[in-house]
Amino acid sequence: MLVIVLYQKKRGIFTDIFYLYKNEMEDEITDDELLHLMKEQFELLCFGDLDYLEGTCLADFAQAVRAGYEGYQQSGGYGEYACFDVEKRWDFD
Repeated sequence: MLVIVLYQKKRGIFTDIFYLYKNEMEDEITDDELLHLMKEQFELLCFGDLDYLEGTCLADFAQAVRAGYEGYQQSGGYGEYACFDVEKRWDFD
């Protein structure tokens, strides 16, 4: 039962983050592109940390989109954050 409650809570937070950044990017990005980006970053870069996803990955990406970046249109949102990742990472050289 606890697992279900935690899953529902995380899903609700993920949904809130989606709509926040959909608006932050002024609807320049499609739902699918944003979902692909969020899923990829959540699983591969943030390791399940929603605060990192929201406060770092999506914040940086939203800023780039608002500034006119459109590279995500060609990739469908896959592999895009690497273009903007300026954080010092412990898991990469």
